[in-house]
Amino acid sequence: MTSRLRVLGLLLLTAALLLICVKLFEVQLISLMRPSQSVPTPSGVFAPRAARADPLAVTGWTVMTLFFASLFALPLSIALLRFYRRAVVRSMRSRTSNSPGSQPASPVKASDPHPTPPDFVAINHLSAAALPAGSRWTRRQLTTLPWMAATIFGVAGLGFGLVTAVSTLLSGHARVSLMRILILSWLYAWPAALSTNLVAATSRRAKLGVVSGYFLVYLVLGVSAMKISTSLSLGEILELWVIKNLFPTILLAIFANRRIRAVGPLMLLLMILGVYGGMAGPFLVYSSYTEPLTRLAAQVLGGTLAFYAAELLGFVFFSSFGWFALQYVRRLYEKKQVSDQMIVLGAVWLMFGTFWFVNLAFDGYVWILGIVPAFTAYLVVVVAGFGLIRRAAGSLKEGRRLLVLRVFSLGKLSERLFDAVAKHWRYVGSIAQIAGPDLAEGTVQPHEFLDFMNGRLARRFIDSSARLDLRLSESDNAVDNDGRFRVNDFFCYEDSWKLVLNRLIRESDAVLMDLRGFSPRSPGCVFEIDELINVVPLERVVFVVDHTTDESYLQATMKESWIAMRPSSPNRGQPQVRFLRFGGAFARDLPNLLTALSAATRANSAGG
Repeated sequence: MTSRLRVLGLLLLTAALLLICVKLFEVQLISLMRPSQSVPTPSGVFAPRAARADPLAVTGWTVMTLFFASLFALPLSIALLRFYRRAVVRSMRSRTSNSPGSQPASPVKASDPHPTPPDFVAINHLSAAALPAGSRWTRRQLTTLPWMAATIFGVAGLGFGLVTAVSTLLSGHARVSLMRILILSWLYAWPAALSTNLVAATSRRAKLGVVSGYFLVYLVLGVSAMKISTSLSLGEILELWVIKNLFPTILLAIFANRRIRAVGPLMLLLMILGVYGGMAGPFLVYSSYTEPLTRLAAQVLGGTLAFYAAELLGFVFFSSFGWFALQYVRRLYEKKQVSDQMIVLGAVWLMFGTFWFVNLAFDGYVWILGIVPAFTAYLVVVVAGFGLIRRAAGSLKEGRRLLVLRVFSLGKLSERLFDAVAKHWRYVGSIAQIAGPDLAEGTVQPHEFLDFMNGRLARRFIDSSARLDLRLSESDNAVDNDGRFRVNDFFCYEDSWKLVLNRLIRESDAVLMDLRGFSPRSPGCVFEIDELINVVPLERVVFVVDHTTDESYLQATMKESWIAMRPSSPNRGQPQVRFLRFGGAFARDLPNLLTALSAATRANSAGG
């Protein structure tokens, strides 16, 4: 209840600040955003046109709505994620230790301990060609499926751009030609490059290559257009891109950041509806249809106070639609009709599309509706394309199950590695992890965050073997519509995480343990190492280390665990532990890590 009251208070405070800022600045912003009577555009791309409709109520409000919604959605998202993290930490610490039935059985010491300590082997390079057939298949899927998905989103984006380009030319009564359609379609396909980086590119070099490739094609098309129209200059071509894409790109850079990606688009939607409602409220209330009610409100409250009340009512009324929209998105997500990636990318295209199509109001408000066929074209390509990937991923049944363990103190380093691995692994299987405060903000799933917003986060915590059985049965290991599997977070109390760990490592096909930052201050990792040595064949485990790992302490810890190995351990007689060095250069080290994970994956009935 305390968390719910804090969230409600934060939302109310945000609403109040929004209305105050809108009231203080709306006149100045509207005057700045009022479009001129002619819209200068590069003449060789599409013709300048005179505004035949007054677009102030549409374009001015829309830009101002995006501005204020972004201004407040960002701190609101950050604050809510901080509340979420605190709620997770508080729930983890809400129980005392030694609760009956919450701990796994005490380790059984071996009656014949190994006198010979294991050999420690550092892996610097693995050859994918040397992998067994099943592992090679997994490695190939890890590499190709993300880029196949990015290609589908890219083609869908080109469809969106094509419809937008044709709408732009027709609305301005410009001559339709192949060159104009090509350059405008590519101009409006810019979000496809950004989507590719979100979906598949993990290293900075790959992301830079995608963006550079986009601009190279754009410049080639621009130079070709300049040869056809001698009045067109390269500066006008670049200026057109800035006018159309710079502002929404800045918004995307903010709200698609992995720190707030699961929450930012949802809060932006809520704020857009609320701000628009706050500005539209007085115009709706003071219309001719509500004149009696308006007079009564003015008599009771006074004209000024009634106007402010109308703004507040508009904000609340439109925000309620946003809240119901969030709940609807949650239901779609839980029914696996959409994935977290589809939600984010859909929000990206709607944001860019809104920014583009409202400008067509200069030629009549009806052109704004062009966003409907544009987004429909995008969805058709996405659904058709992922139908093919879904059939390929369907042969995996429940896919490969990867368990990710890490040193909690790593923070952003752990989050970045998790994000990079998940981009690839989620196309071949699900990922399980024990939720902790370090990744609470970065890996939160939409349904988990909405549970927190609704005051139901506590129901996700595991406090007994029965609750663990239930949570495992509810784990989502089936493929989504976009060919990806999901991340299953297991929320544990401080006295129940060992019980959860013991079950998870037994039911996983591979284990990735990030030991960067491992030191004597990592007692939880010592227990995890004990369990891995006693329960899991170490060829199924990938240990990641770097210069921050206290390797002498790590080897001493593993030697102690090896000597105390249980008689039932599958690692008896195999005295070798392999470490993968990860230097942080993702373009070089991530492919090596993916190869190691492919080699570690236990073949199952779905497999290959």
